[in-house]
Amino acid sequence: MLVEAADYFNSHIGPSIKPMLDITPKFGVPVISPIIFQHGLGYPDHTRLVLACTSLGHRMCLNADQWNALNHKFLYCRGLIINSLRDEINSEDKKTSNFLVAGILTLVLVDVRQGMSHTSWRYHLNAIRKIINLRGGFRSFSESPGAIPLLHSFMVFEVLGDTSSPVSDLAVNEDQIDELYSMMDEYAEEMDLFRIIPAPLFIAIIKINRLRSRAADLSLRDGQTSEAYEILYAILIFLPEDWALSKSKTQESDFTTIAIAYKAAVTLYCISSLQSVAVLPATHYLTNIEISMTRMLKQTLSKALCSAKFMRLLLWPLVVLGALALGENWPMQDFVRCNLLAISEYTGIYTPQTATKVLERFWASGESSWDSCFHEPYMFWSLQGIESRTLWKAKRK
Repeated sequence: MLVEAADYFNSHIGPSIKPMLDITPKFGVPVISPIIFQHGLGYPDHTRLVLACTSLGHRMCLNADQWNALNHKFLYCRGLIINSLRDEINSEDKKTSNFLVAGILTLVLVDVRQGMSHTSWRYHLNAIRKIINLRGGFRSFSESPGAIPLLHSFMVFEVLGDTSSPVSDLAVNEDQIDELYSMMDEYAEEMDLFRIIPAPLFIAIIKINRLRSRAADLSLRDGQTSEAYEILYAILIFLPEDWALSKSKTQESDFTTIAIAYKAAVTLYCISSLQSVAVLPATHYLTNIEISMTRMLKQTLSKALCSAKFMRLLLWPLVVLGALALGENWPMQDFVRCNLLAISEYTGIYTPQTATKVLERFWASGESSWDSCFHEPYMFWSLQGIESRTLWKAKRK
């Protein structure tokens, strides 16, 4: 099974990952070499069988006529992964290990890629948070070998997952948001995530999520609108070109593209989601910003998604654009729909197809608010894997 999976990965999945690695070198491997394969055989099932799930999931996405047979094999492999994780949870010396956290995070990614319900991946994230709490919290956990890449994956799953979840069902509570701020202050420069999402914009997303979670509590209403405008101002003064130059002088253009796309998307998320919970008013000023940023995001994605290197990096901004393609804006809806299909076909994952179904339901509903778009939690993330190489290298020493 694993030999066949490795061969399929090298022929069909790896080539689609390689262009992205010019920008994010630690977010995947383009080839399962004999050395990597040999090392993988010594890992527990919850790590090594991910290769089989990845290859089967890719084949299912691109071969609808073989879906039933492939799904049977996929669910069998996923069951073995869950059993392996359960064995470690029941082991006194392994139940709070970094390796267990890495395994659960990988299962989250497997489930998200297959478009599985939030009742699956949210459950896994809750388990990780319990393990981190047993280890003394984020700060204590972060000091262990290989923990930082695991934490940044966990952070992006929770934070971006909340952007596309209804305000009544957000994953991160007030105390947990304070932990995120603390981690950002101390480790932002070490987290490879912020080669994809600029750290100032990620912080803005955290703050927007926090305001959304507070909006339902009328006792916390005072000052929320002022705080929302402060967040919006911080986003608007962010300079993509300066950020890009700080990341790479040789790839400044690529990083500028990423930064412009995320700046526009985060601006639109800020205005639309906070208007949805009546924290921001509907004004001509904000409408003009929305129009300008929608145009900027569409232009940026039109150019970027013609290049393979960006196909795995800009799914979330594309979904945001879709959530703003309201009413009879059929050209924008067609643009989003076609590019989601292209990303799904290129990456071999179901997540863009899930996004298409969510957006098409929203477009047909006649509704216009952010929370009407996302009636249950979704996660729109399309990177291939979890960075755990540091963790396993440390173990082999």
